[in-house]
Amino acid sequence: MPLSVNSFQPATQRFALSCGAAYLNDIQGFPDPAVHAALASSACQLIMMHSVQRTGPATRVITDPEMVMDSIGRFFSARLAVLQAAGISRDRLILDPGLGYFPPLPRECHRREHDIRLLAILASDHVNSYKIAVRVR
Repeated sequence: MPLSVNSFQPATQRFALSCGAAYLNDIQGFPDPAVHAALASSACQLIMMHSVQRTGPATRVITDPEMVMDSIGRFFSARLAVLQAAGISRDRLILDPGLGYFPPLPRECHRREHDIRLLAILASDHVNSYKIAVRVR
């Protein structure tokens, strides 16, 4: 049975790799360069989740959806460039936009409309060749 581990801690990620994890999910997009060589030498699938707060555990954050839409593209562009430069092939990278972790401000329209816009961004030419993981509630 494939093992999937969610962690933004490099020590936990290395341990998961040593145990043969099939998937690693990092809500910060694997920012620590000290773990990149271990990631590159493994066969593990890597899930990069966009999180609004950028550090610490993923939490639901009420925020302006326009800010989120703008930041997601920049986040994935930056993380993809760094990880591929570290020798991690694009076919092992999975993008998770973090749907459900950034509900709109109370005055905003329905969250589903923002989720649909976000999915359209992910279908753009920039990221459409990557695998996408989304949370459905």
